[in-house]
Amino acid sequence: MRVTNPTLRLTGLALLSAVSIFATRAQAEDVKIGVIVPTTGALAPLGIDMRNGYEQAVKDAPTVKGQKVKLIVEDEQANAAVGLSKAQKLVLQDH
Repeated sequence: MRVTNPTLRLTGLALLSAVSIFATRAQAEDVKIGVIVPTTGALAPLGIDMRNGYEQAVKDAPTVKGQKVKLIVEDEQANAAVGLSKAQKLVLQDH
């Protein structure tokens, strides 16, 4: 099915951004995992549940091969443009 409505396309992109995970190795001690979820805006209830799930996962497994896991959560506000900006921040600044 092809989506032609621009609003639906942006919503789809926002949802894809919401589940995107960027994991990079920062230092020998830390593994950073960045997630982009909508913690404000129309999809906030879903995003907050997602954030809580990621936080619980880090609590359950606080290390990976002896390295501390650091979770970085970014709010994309249920907005595709904001999600893109947050993804760029995770990749370019928080890596």
